[in-house]
Amino acid sequence: MQSKTINDPIYGAIDLDERLVKFIDTAPFQRLHHLRQLGMTFSVYPGASHSRFEHSIGTAHLAGELLKRFKECETKIDEKDALCVKLAALLHDLGHGPFSHFWEVMINTHNELLAKEGKECERVEEFKHEEMTLKLIDVIFKDYPKIQEKTELTDDDIQFIKELIVPGMERSSIRSKDPRKNFYYEIVSNKLNGNDVDKWDYIRRDSHHVGINTSFEIDRLLKMSRVRFCEEDKLTHIAWPVREFDNVLQVFEQRKRLHKKVYQHRVTKPVERLHLDLFRKANEFLKVHSNKDAQIKLSILEAHKDPRVFLNMTDSLLYCTKISSNEDTKKILSEIQNRRFGRFVCEANVDKGKCGLNASKIREDFISYLDQFEVEKQENGVELKTEDVQFFQRNLDFGMKGPDKNPMNHVYLYSKNTEDPVIISSQLDGFVRRNTPKEIMESTIFIFAECEKRCLKYLRDRFERRSPTRKKKKLLPQKYQLQLLRGCDNLLPINGSSNKMPSKTINEPIHGAIGLDERLVKFIDTAPFQRFHHVRQLGMTFSVYSGASHSRFEDSIGAAHLAGEILKIFKECETTLPQSLINEKDALCVKLAALLHDLEGMECKQVEKFKHEDMTLKLIDVIIEDYPNILEETEFTDDDIQFIKELIVPGMERSLIRSKDPRKKFYYEIVSNKLNANDFDKWDYIRRDSHHVGINNSFEIERLLKMSRVHKIKKDYLTGKKNLTHIAWPVREFDNVLQVFEQRKRLHKKVYQHRVIKAIERLYFDLFRKANKFLKVHSIKDAHIKLSILEAHEAH
Repeated sequence: MQSKTINDPIYGAIDLDERLVKFIDTAPFQRLHHLRQLGMTFSVYPGASHSRFEHSIGTAHLAGELLKRFKECETKIDEKDALCVKLAALLHDLGHGPFSHFWEVMINTHNELLAKEGKECERVEEFKHEEMTLKLIDVIFKDYPKIQEKTELTDDDIQFIKELIVPGMERSSIRSKDPRKNFYYEIVSNKLNGNDVDKWDYIRRDSHHVGINTSFEIDRLLKMSRVRFCEEDKLTHIAWPVREFDNVLQVFEQRKRLHKKVYQHRVTKPVERLHLDLFRKANEFLKVHSNKDAQIKLSILEAHKDPRVFLNMTDSLLYCTKISSNEDTKKILSEIQNRRFGRFVCEANVDKGKCGLNASKIREDFISYLDQFEVEKQENGVELKTEDVQFFQRNLDFGMKGPDKNPMNHVYLYSKNTEDPVIISSQLDGFVRRNTPKEIMESTIFIFAECEKRCLKYLRDRFERRSPTRKKKKLLPQKYQLQLLRGCDNLLPINGSSNKMPSKTINEPIHGAIGLDERLVKFIDTAPFQRFHHVRQLGMTFSVYSGASHSRFEDSIGAAHLAGEILKIFKECETTLPQSLINEKDALCVKLAALLHDLEGMECKQVEKFKHEDMTLKLIDVIIEDYPNILEETEFTDDDIQFIKELIVPGMERSLIRSKDPRKKFYYEIVSNKLNANDFDKWDYIRRDSHHVGINNSFEIERLLKMSRVHKIKKDYLTGKKNLTHIAWPVREFDNVLQVFEQRKRLHKKVYQHRVIKAIERLYFDLFRKANKFLKVHSIKDAHIKLSILEAHEAH
C-alpha cells in the first residue's frame, strides 16, 4: 500500500498509509486545523497555538510505530487490524468543540449556572466529545460513500474503530470476542491504566510547544513494549520490563506537571471564565447552520445536537463575536483583549483529606470568612463586593477515574526470563508503594479580585489572618493552607543594583525561557497586539504542513528577544564604539520596534493598495491614542515613538537627531535592514518557520549572534558618508550569513510558494471576494462604522 510523507515538528518526516489520507482529506478532519489543542492556554504560553490536526496525525504515527514494534517481536498483527487501530488513533479527537476541552467544560458550567439562576428549563443537552466523535465518523462514511469501498472497511471494522476510541462502550465487534486481540484496546485509549499513544503524543507535543522539558523517554517506551498473554484473566496486554516501571511512571508525572503548569495555570482559569461569559452572551444572537441544509440553524450552545451543525463550530466563533455589534460581547471582548482578568490575590492548598470538595463549597467557606469583616472594610474605606472576588479550583491527579486513583497499580510487567509469567504491578508485594509518590491528588484554590491595589493588600492581609483590630475573628478553616505570592517588594537591592526594570519570563518553543522588559509587556497587553494570537504566521500553509499553525504573536516575541540579545552582545564586546553609545532608551526603542514590526498581521495580502508597513504605523498610533497612560508608564517620548517607526520602515523619511548621528546608523540594521536584509526579524521567522514545518535550518543563529559586532566605516562605499556604523561579521562567517538567504529561498520554494498552497490561496481569494459582498466589520470604538472585509484596512 502506498504512503504519503508528512513533515511534523515533533517526529520529522512521517509516512501515512494512503487509506488514512482519504480520511484526512474530508471536511470533518480538516476542521481540526481550526481547533487549538490547548484551548485558551495561548494567553499564557505564546507557543501553545498548535492544533488538534497535528496531535491526531502524531497519534496515528505512534500507533503505527507501536504496531511495527509488536510485529518485529513476533506478535501476529493482521493488516486490517493494524489499519483499524491507526484509523482510531487518527480520528479519536474528531468530536472536540471550539478551544478543545474548554467547550465541554463550558457546556457543563453553563447548565450549572442556569440551575443557580432558576432557569433549569433552559438547560442544554450534555456534551461529550467522545460521543460526537462517533457521530462524525458516521457522517464521514455517509457523506463520502466511496471511502468505505476504497479502504475496504466492513461495518464490523467501523464498529471496531469506534470501540478502540471509546473503551467504555459496549463491545459487539467480532474482534472483541477474541482474547488474543485484547491488547488492541490498550493502544489508543487505554482504559486499564491510561498509558496509551494518545497520551504519549499530547504530552510530548504540548511540552515542546510551551517550552517545558519532557521527563519520560518515549523511544524507550516504544522499543520496550511487548504483547504478553496473562494467565490470570486469559487476555493479552501491553507490558513493559520491570526496569521500565519508572519510565512509565514519568508519563503520569509529566501529565500532572503539565496540568499544574500549563492546562490549569492560574491565569488560564479567569481567561476561560471570561470566554464562558462571552459565549453565553453570544448564544442569545449567534446561530450556526448545518453544512448540508442552511435552513437548519442552532444556537452555539446547542450546536452539538446536530453533528452537521457542529461541523461549523471551530475557534472562529471568537471572530464571529468580534464582528458582532452587540454591546455586551464588545465589553467582555475588551476585557479579554486588554488582559483585564482581575488581580491575583493568593492561592490556597486544600488539606489532602479534603481534596474532594467542590468549588461551590469552597467559595462558601471563603465568602463566609470575608463577610465578618464588613464593618472593618467600611472603616478602612475598602470598596469590595462579594461578587468581585472569584475563586478557581485546580485538581491534580494521574488521570484515573474510580476508587483507585493510581494507574501504576494496573501496569503489566514482564521479566527478562521469557518463561516467567506477565504480572500486573499491584500483585508485586509493596512494589508500587515503594516506587510511586505517596500522595497523588492535589487541590489548590486560586483567588482573584476585581479591585484596586489598596483592596488587594487588604484581601491578602485578611487571608493571612492579620487584622488591625484586637477583636477575635473567625479564622479561615484550617483545611486551607494559604500560600501568598507577594512578589519581591520587600527585598532590598544587592550591591547597589536597581529593581527599576523588572522583566517578565515567557516560555517559548524556539528560544526557551526569555525575559521581556515590563515596559514591552505593557504594549503586549493591548488589544492590537493580543490580536496576533489569532493571526497565523504562515497563512494558508497549514493546509500542506500540519505544524504551520504558529502565530504572529510568537514571531514578534521572538524578534524582540533576538534584538535584545544582539544589543547585549554589542554592549559586552570591545568595539570601536564607546559602550555608553548603546544607552538604555535606544535599546528599549529597538526592542519595541522588533516587537511591533508586524503589527498589521494580515493573513491574506491580495488587497490592492494595501501596505502592511503603513498599517503597522497606524496601529502604533492607535495604541498611543487608546492607551493614553502607556507613554507615561513606559517613559517613551514622541521622539522615541518616531524613532521606533523609522526602525520598522527604513525607507520612511528620517527626521530625528538619532538618525543624523552616524554612530547610531547600525540601529537601523537590526529590525529591518534595508542595506542587505540580514536582520533579526528574518533570523527569527526563518528559524521558527523551518522548525514548525519540519525542515532543517541550515544557518547557525547562535554563531551569527555571538560573532556580530558594530564597526565604524571610515567612508561608506554606497553613500560616500564618513564614520557610519554598520553591523559586521568575521570573514570566516561569510558562508553562515549566506545560509540565511539560502534558507529563505529554500522556504519560499518548499513552503511559502508550495504549488498546492498557490491553488489554495486562490480558492480563499475567491471566497473572500464573494464574502466581501455581505460580510461587514465594525469599528471597535463605534459600532455604527462598518466596512466590508476588503475595505477594512481603510479604517484601522
